[in-house]
Amino acid sequence: MTMMGNFVTAYWLTAALSIFQAQSVQVLIERNVMHDEGKRVSRRKALAGISSVGLAALLTACSRNEPTATTTTGTQAPVSPRAEVTPSATALLDKANTCTLTPSTTQGPYYFDADKIRSDIRESRPGTRLELAIQVQDSELCTPVPNAVVELWHCDASGLYSGAEDLSRGAGQAPGGGGGDLEPQDANRYLRGAQVTDAFGRVTFVTIWPGWYRGRTVHIHAMVHIDDNRPLTTQIMFDEAVNAKVLGKAPYNQRRGRDTLNEDDGIFDPMMLMKTEPADDGYKGAIVFAIDSDKDGT
Repeated sequence: MTMMGNFVTAYWLTAALSIFQAQSVQVLIERNVMHDEGKRVSRRKALAGISSVGLAALLTACSRNEPTATTTTGTQAPVSPRAEVTPSATALLDKANTCTLTPSTTQGPYYFDADKIRSDIRESRPGTRLELAIQVQDSELCTPVPNAVVELWHCDASGLYSGAEDLSRGAGQAPGGGGGDLEPQDANRYLRGAQVTDAFGRVTFVTIWPGWYRGRTVHIHAMVHIDDNRPLTTQIMFDEAVNAKVLGKAPYNQRRGRDTLNEDDGIFDPMMLMKTEPADDGYKGAIVFAIDSDKDGT
């Protein structure tokens, strides 16, 4: 073979190897991205361009037991529950109240569909790490509810809600009770997210310990969606001894004047208390949501 022939052959071999390596890297990305904490939306974007799966599309897919959902660009992306419940979280769930109807309450003034299907909802907000495990049960049958969507939202360490920072500042006034869905007031979406329950009715989230604001105790808002229904809107609350430990440290201790503890809160119910235990880098918590699937009040 001539020198020119050798050069051409080497050129095409190099090009083929580059293509193979690029394809291999793409396969590895698609295989491994689901293992990164809080990157479930990222995988959907990787598979469906720059689009993402919104809450409405997710609810439709779950109600029909479909393996995919329609993204914002009209393509199909996989939808699958990915609860990664650790043995310690399972033990906490076992200690939680079960088969007793979870109290319903107001959704508050700051709820809106954030279109954030993810487990890690922190978005780098400062605060004490909190890993949550939630199980959804039928209150009468005492059985897990799979393919339900659990949605959480709460304020940050400064008492602010994403999408409503100016409103939640409130010029030092306590926020109102709310009732309807809010029209987002800004582009922030931190500390908001939703997940699909697995075959055991479980979801997991990584967030921070909530802060506080005037007129309310420390709490997390939660909503359970099944099909187009909202069978449960409730709140998660915490033991005051643990609240005191967390709020006594940075960044929470930069604020003073907390005026409402659990015992003073008009919404507080002992059934809303989450079981917690210390973890290496924060806390782990677990709670069971027992929903009234047939809406008969039990």
